[in-house]
Amino acid sequence: MKTMNSRLAIDIVMAAQKTQKPVYISTGQIRVDAKSILGVMSLVDLKGVVVSDNDEAVWKEIMDAIEGVPNE
Repeated sequence: MKTMNSRLAIDIVMAAQKTQKPVYISTGQIRVDAKSILGVMSLVDLKGVVVSDNDEAVWKEIMDAIEGVPNE
């Protein structure tokens, strides 16, 4: 299971802040603003994570960060 940690949350927020458009991350029924450190940190389990963003570079950066997290 991939879980959130502070370094990953910072990487996600920094990537999301590169665009003026809204960026959301959802897991199951929980959807949070990817530009909010508290929102991102509230996502504990990253199983089935979905990133909604129209900026492909930002989407790729966030997904690469998440995929780099080792399974526990």
